[in-house]
Parts: sequence; structure tokens; C-alpha cells
Amino acid sequence: MRVRHGRRPTGLPSPSPSGSPSPSASSSPPAPEGKEAAYRNLALTVPEDWEVRVQEDDFSHPAEIGIGPEEWTILIPGECEADRAGFGNSDEAACPHVKVLGPKAIAGAGHGMALSADGPAIPYDPSTNPSPCPIGVVTRRTDIAAEAGECAAFTTRPVGDKRAAYAEVTAVCIDPENSTAADGSPILFGYDRRYRFLPESEILLVDNYGIEAMDGILAGGRLE
Repeated sequence: MRVRHGRRPTGLPSPSPSGSPSPSASSSPPAPEGKEAAYRNLALTVPEDWEVRVQEDDFSHPAEIGIGPEEWTILIPGECEADRAGFGNSDEAACPHVKVLGPKAIAGAGHGMALSADGPAIPYDPSTNPSPCPIGVVTRRTDIAAEAGECAAFTTRPVGDKRAAYAEVTAVCIDPENSTAADGSPILFGYDRRYRFLPESEILLVDNYGIEAMDGILAGGRLE
């Protein structure tokens, strides 16, 4: 992940022969303010006060032991007490963020299965079992059988001049301190998740926190 600070340079229009501004000078939108964060072929401009972390993890899982390590990126719009963020859905500390993941993460993104933009929008979870609920998200009691029968369909949202597969899904999790009912059945919770998938670029962006600024940041991004 490359991070560059300041305004992205743009070409300046040539002055008109009369010395007055050319029509394009007043109509050109200003370059976005902030710092540039790039992952694979995706470049985004995020606010200067956001933290951009690069982290490496081993994305192997029981069905595919040899997947191996890969770098991924965390976009953090506020304070984060955790030294590391989990590439899954459980975190060490309250830390709203967006995960920017690559091909090895995608290979096991749907409970150990590869994510496909041609199929249903399976909630992102590299674990084969429900993970602990992310710290700080709003959860609700849910029924995993009902959620499994109501998989969301992908729509699309802009990422630069391209369209990403976009889904709003209910992710299922457990509260480790309140995980089993009196009859021994699991107590499951759900929370809202948004994610965008760029299959040609092999990039997956996962937002468990509803960070509204990401819509504009992604629409203004570039796929190089």
C-alpha cells in the first residue's frame, strides 16, 4: 500500500489568447484533498487524518492449507487502540475500519469458500463457524437458518470509472460471553455489513461499521 500526501497533481489549462480564463478552467472539478492510499491497482484519496495500515496475514484455512500469506490494508477513520486488526470479523479493540483485501483473502471469503460476484452475496467470513461479534457494532438476535435463506443479491456501485459488485448483508456472529441458550442451542447475533467486490482486480472491501465517507472516496478512486 503506497501512501502519498497532499493534493493530487492535475494539468493546468492553457490561458486563452485574450488572457481571460478558458471555459474549462472554471468547470474543472478541484482535485480531492487528502492522501493517496493504493492497493494492487486501486488508488483512493482518503482524508489526511485517516490512518492507513498495511498488515500481512496467513489466509490459509482447513480446506486450503497452502493459500499462504498476503498483505492487505486497513483504512481507519478515527482512533484505533488495537495494534493489529483481524482479517476476519473479530477485533482486539474497538476500531471502526474498512478492510481492503486481495486474492488470497477472497479465496476463503465465504466461510472457507471463494467469493463469486455471479453468485449470492455470501457474508464475508473466512472462518467456517460464526466469529465473535466485532467490537462496537450494533447487533441483534438472529436466526441463522432464516438468514441463510435470504442471501442478498449483488447490485453495483461506482469505484472510479468502473462498477463494483455491491452488497448489503446481515453477518452472523456470536457473543463469547452469551453464546449458548439454556437448552444448549447457540445464541446468534446479526449485524449490518456493506462490501464491494472487484473480481477482475481481485479486491474486496469490507465495511462492518457503515462508514458513510467510503461511498464518495470509492466513487472518486482510480483503477490503474
